[in-house]
Amino acid sequence: MSAKAVLLPNPSAVVPGPDALQGQPIDVVIAAIAARQHGLVTAAQLRRLPLDWKSIARREQTGRLHRRYRGVYSVGHEVLTREGVWLAAVFASGPTAALSHRSAAHHLGLVADSPREFAEVTASTRGRRAQSGLRLYETTRLVPDQFTEHDGIRVTSVARTIADLAAVTTPRQVERAIGRAEVRHSVSVKELMDAARYRKGARVIRRIIGASDVPMTRSGLEDRFLALVGNAGMPLPKANTIVAGYEVDFLWERQKLIVETDGDADHLARSARHRDRRRDARLSALGYAVIRFGWEQVVGRPDEVTASLHGALSGRSAVFPGRLAQ
Repeated sequence: MSAKAVLLPNPSAVVPGPDALQGQPIDVVIAAIAARQHGLVTAAQLRRLPLDWKSIARREQTGRLHRRYRGVYSVGHEVLTREGVWLAAVFASGPTAALSHRSAAHHLGLVADSPREFAEVTASTRGRRAQSGLRLYETTRLVPDQFTEHDGIRVTSVARTIADLAAVTTPRQVERAIGRAEVRHSVSVKELMDAARYRKGARVIRRIIGASDVPMTRSGLEDRFLALVGNAGMPLPKANTIVAGYEVDFLWERQKLIVETDGDADHLARSARHRDRRRDARLSALGYAVIRFGWEQVVGRPDEVTASLHGALSGRSAVFPGRLAQ
């Protein structure tokens, strides 16, 4: 599941305007706000209703509000869902805050669990003090497309979450997260490498993907194929390069092997198929082998793709890395 990028959370935006408040008990309004925020309300929202500090304190004393962090309250009861705990930590960390690292990876479905003793949040903290149950990571790189919203919680993007995860957990855990990100969120190799740039986990991610210099691709299908090659331990090809005047998707120069990844929209038309056959025949006459893999093969039958590619590379090279002969 993907979501649109958002720059900042805005808790006050969900506070009804004056007209909407007419005739409604203020505690009903507070409950309605909390229902949209995993049981939470912030002091800024309460002040906009408006409630003065004495009224807020009175509601704390009578158990209608329960303080979670400075300026963050649960409404009606103290028990929060996991999402409520995460959102409370984000609200407590300021307007630039986003759930991150293991907490974000769990929230986005990239890992099965995350620390229960604390929530991990990234923010431009600017002197903000740490609080119990909250682990803050300070950042000065608030790149808009590296933050999004998922289930009502501002969170780092899938790619940045994986980049941060690589700095705090094992490579095996990161590898599994990348696999889930590919299936559930269609994250691309380029997105991963862009997010990892300047981050502590960059080296781990490059090692998992299979090269320190990942070729740039143009489509999700090409990204998936490239990740498949890297994960299988085979050398990465050149991507989107020119051979005999034709632009090809992938080229292994030494083996003179070309792979084309055919998306349905580009290759179903009869004229396109004829053009592809003419081009393949021309490249074959020049000594190149051309293999075509479609979306269903790359996504649905990846083992067949890697087996075919392994055989083609081995067969076209007398000298090839020993790992391909395994």
